[in-house]
Amino acid sequence: MIDSDLEDFQDDCNDLLLKFYGIEANDSRLGVLSFIGSLLKKSFDLRPYKAVSAEAQGCDLERIDIAAYGVPSKAPLTMADQISTLMDIQTAIEYCEAVCDNEHQEEDSEEKTTYTLHDDSEFVVTKDQLQDLWAHKERAPGM
Repeated sequence: MIDSDLEDFQDDCNDLLLKFYGIEANDSRLGVLSFIGSLLKKSFDLRPYKAVSAEAQGCDLERIDIAAYGVPSKAPLTMADQISTLMDIQTAIEYCEAVCDNEHQEEDSEEKTTYTLHDDSEFVVTKDQLQDLWAHKERAPGM
């Protein structure tokens, strides 16, 4: 398997871990490319949400997005959770694309850009955030 494929898989796992467990892939075994490679050799059709669910259950992690009566959930992730993460990214990309055409841009000293939208609302994004969004777009053609 090509390292870039492993890195893409790792990035997807990282997105899921951040959104649903509040940790980064580097805080788990999913931060190690050789570990991801071994998982994919065992199950070629493994999806990131399944890998993250297995890691979360093995480490007894609790989801930060679900709590019933104040009790955190240990429910495994589903394909819908993975799709919702991709939709979050797609929405952000579309939003950035819409504002990037706007002529009202102001850059401040912290490398943030404030975009004024047509309805006079403002959207602030850092250069790192934009680079991350574009990287996701390049990895997910058709989005």
